[in-house]
Amino acid sequence: MRISEVAARSGVPATTLRYYEDLGLLRPRRASNGYRVFDTDVLERLRFINAAKQLNLPLEQITSLVRAWDSDPCASVKAQLRPLLDTQLERLDTMIEELSQARHVLTAAAQHLDDLPDRPERCSPECAFLATAAPPPPPVACSLSPAQPARLTAWHEALTGAPTRRVAGGMRIELPVEALAPITALAVAEQRCCPFFTFDLSLRGPRFTLVITTPPEGMPMLDRLFPGDDPAHADLVERQP
Repeated sequence: MRISEVAARSGVPATTLRYYEDLGLLRPRRASNGYRVFDTDVLERLRFINAAKQLNLPLEQITSLVRAWDSDPCASVKAQLRPLLDTQLERLDTMIEELSQARHVLTAAAQHLDDLPDRPERCSPECAFLATAAPPPPPVACSLSPAQPARLTAWHEALTGAPTRRVAGGMRIELPVEALAPITALAVAEQRCCPFFTFDLSLRGPRFTLVITTPPEGMPMLDRLFPGDDPAHADLVERQP
């Protein structure tokens, strides 16, 4: 196929196809007249590239994946793709946290602006909505203490064996969807007494992801939720009566 036909059938502009060629994503042949000639499998390759772009992967990573997709078994492509997805998820978790904080500030500013009286005088610094300070964060103190071993034990039982990893400001845990109800109940209970914790749940087919974030001073208490062989975690659990 000529480049114009590939562009028409794939919906990818010819300028983009030439750019992909420069990056090594596409490898057309040259006909005797010098025109680019693409094999029919270029359409499948473009579908793979577009799918990778939908995951917000940079083109350098897509190029590496395409090379693996060309010659390696599917398991190799999967092994390369999974850590890239984990990195993207961590980046999005950080963005969600930052956007949530920004929304909180904007909501407070909008509320403060609505509460200001309509005065004929010029605005004073005291009433400027841009100078509105965000409300102070809730104090870092909650029931995750020796006085509440039952709920700590319930968290340990619910999270034992679940894949966990650190994210910005907290932890990310993957759990089977069957654990959604008890985990949600525990999160609601903790939110009532520990408002500095943030719980975000994302359903993913037969599994779901729980992201728990906290200010830095709350990390020691968050660590108590995670049982395991780590000596620091074991020490925290042993101190429970």
